[in-house]
Amino acid sequence: MKPEFENEKELVGAILKYAEAMNVYVEVAGQRKAKGSGSTEGLTDIFVCVAGWYMPCEVKNGDTKVRLDQIACAMNRADAGHPTAWVRCLQDFVDLVNFCRRNPRRTLPLPAHLAK
Repeated sequence: MKPEFENEKELVGAILKYAEAMNVYVEVAGQRKAKGSGSTEGLTDIFVCVAGWYMPCEVKNGDTKVRLDQIACAMNRADAGHPTAWVRCLQDFVDLVNFCRRNPRRTLPLPAHLAK
């Protein structure tokens, strides 16, 4: 697969622009901005928040390899009920958002003492 962008940082930037246009909240993991980016083993690049979903997403530009620690963390999240999406292009992001909107999750309110 030929990458759409030069690197993952450019793809994340494009995703953020699409997210704004699609009215989707996306959190970017702080490690992407830090010196020694990628040093937090297994932490995903972005989190997509839409239709009750809080979806961890690993951004990979084209055929960039997935590290073993990323696979292990994705498996742990899946076991806890939170699958990890692997976003390799802008269309993957759009497809993910559309899936979430077609399959909304019910969010439960936090107990009052935790919602302060």
